[in-house]
Amino acid sequence: MLEQIGTTILNSFVSPENPAYVIFLAFLVVAVVEEGTKFYLLHRRTWKNPNFNYRFDAIVYAVFVSLGFAAFENIGYVFGYGITVAPARALLAIPGHMSFAVFMGYFYGRAKLFFDYGDKEKSRTNLWLAYLSAVFLHGFYDSCAMIGSAGSTIVFVVFIILMYLAVYRMIKSESHTDAPV
Repeated sequence: MLEQIGTTILNSFVSPENPAYVIFLAFLVVAVVEEGTKFYLLHRRTWKNPNFNYRFDAIVYAVFVSLGFAAFENIGYVFGYGITVAPARALLAIPGHMSFAVFMGYFYGRAKLFFDYGDKEKSRTNLWLAYLSAVFLHGFYDSCAMIGSAGSTIVFVVFIILMYLAVYRMIKSESHTDAPV
């Protein structure tokens, strides 16, 4: 519903025939709404939870919220477009959402750490970084996928590989250096 509202607003400012429309749609509607929804649910459910007591918990919680979202979204895609979309959604969309969530969780954990130390400004900055990093990655991912040209497909594949490598390194590093918040 939020994406429909965002699309309606976007359509009043940019024509769908405009080449930049897809990029605006990917970043300003899809990524902002989907990552905003995930961030809202993550923050609402975990921020004051006493079990959120380690920095790495933030990555775990963000990934679980994201995977729940991806499951819900994929069911909608399968019902809307048929079972033929399921393999691509399973191989690309689920790991994509998980990857955006790792970045969100990375900064979210730091925000909680700074909050608990009493540094509200750094906490707020990291909360924004949690949200905006996921929005940027999601928007870039969707832009490349939605444009669908040969060039955007090459950029998409390179982006996916680099993002997965970064996620792997982040998880490995964060799990080894985890600390209480």
